[in-house]
Amino acid sequence: DPRWTEPGYGNLKLIDWQDEFFRLAPIQNYQLSLSSGRGNTKYRVSMGYTDQEGIAIESNYKRLNFRANVESKVFNRITVGVNLAPSASWNEGGRVDGKDRQATNVLTMAPVAEPEDGIYTGAGAYGYYRWTSSSKISPVAYMEHVQNKGEKVQFSSSAYIKADIWNGIKAEVTGSYNFRTEHHHQIPDGCGRLQNDSKSYRITW
Repeated sequence: DPRWTEPGYGNLKLIDWQDEFFRLAPIQNYQLSLSSGRGNTKYRVSMGYTDQEGIAIESNYKRLNFRANVESKVFNRITVGVNLAPSASWNEGGRVDGKDRQATNVLTMAPVAEPEDGIYTGAGAYGYYRWTSSSKISPVAYMEHVQNKGEKVQFSSSAYIKADIWNGIKAEVTGSYNFRTEHHHQIPDGCGRLQNDSKSYRITW
């Protein structure tokens, strides 16, 4: 490109892709718990919330979880207990990790673009820098315009009955139920990507 010999490189846009794509990622984490062991009943209840920004722009992760453990002696020789642990998490942001994903593209993008295209080179109506053989879409444009959301909900539970039958002989019956569902949704917006919507469920007991 003869513009490289001109003052100011002929107004070409010089880009530090890592600086444009990565950022500091603050995290917020909150925990609350309550417990008691008085009388015939013992319990512990806890709740947590996590909110973390991703190191890649336009990405984040949130999680809400709850846990309850209750045990009660209903008769002199019988104890019952219940454990509950529901949780939900949400993540948002373009696909970053893996081969040919955005973190890799950041490292292989040409560090120069036409002045009118800048950090959106190759995306939608923006053109490519014609002096390179690469035709990759700007990872910044991808992260800003492609909606890629995931949601996961889990519910784990168990219950038990313990009995002191006679003279040190004990019996215990335990049961559990677990449920999990995941939903991933991807929508394009000017970056030439196809819509992808998937769901999965899993139940065990």
